[in-house]
Amino acid sequence: MAGITRRSGFGVFLFVAGMFLARAVSASLISGITASTDMTTEVGYALSNIVNGSGLSGGPALTGQHENASATNAWLSTDVTGNVIFDLGDSYHLAGLTLWNTNWNHTQPSKKGKYGMDEVTILYSLHGSAFTAIGGAATSFPKQNSTSHISPVTLSFPAITADMVKFMIQGNHNGPATGLAEVQFDGTRVIKYATDLTRVPEPATLSLMGVGLAGFGFMRRVKRS
Repeated sequence: MAGITRRSGFGVFLFVAGMFLARAVSASLISGITASTDMTTEVGYALSNIVNGSGLSGGPALTGQHENASATNAWLSTDVTGNVIFDLGDSYHLAGLTLWNTNWNHTQPSKKGKYGMDEVTILYSLHGSAFTAIGGAATSFPKQNSTSHISPVTLSFPAITADMVKFMIQGNHNGPATGLAEVQFDGTRVIKYATDLTRVPEPATLSLMGVGLAGFGFMRRVKRS
């Protein structure tokens, strides 16, 4: 009897550990994000450029160098301050974000990087609730001085769940207007319904879920014996 109890306990451990780890490693790039703003967009630029990966090799990603900011791969406003809101499309446990500040106009040394966002408050909201500042998030971003590419800045968040994120932009690097090159978010989608479990998991998640299912099968064999 003691042997069966130990084997059953081991099976429970495998099942719980596998399912826990599957959730833990599933944080990844959030796709399908849209953006809106109350700032006036410069003619020829599009706000969608900051979430569509147009300046990154291979499209949206959490790493990599961004091409020099231009009208085809970045966003520029005619305003210095204002708000940019990111709609994540669903509820997510947010792990952080990657941001590429603009280096516009990189061809003119006197203007290079001045349009990049500097002072900012990052806030989040869930299900239409009032926006709340993310504690510990960066409140300023470095000036992009490169004339060949834009390097990413990565932020990690405390434990928060959100479906909207807001950048409250309060200043730039002494430029006459403010812009951004790219913003991408890292997170795990919140499972709300049984149908959510039918979505195809990522390879790493799938393998760890297999550990949990193996433990479940082990428990069933112990019970039969």
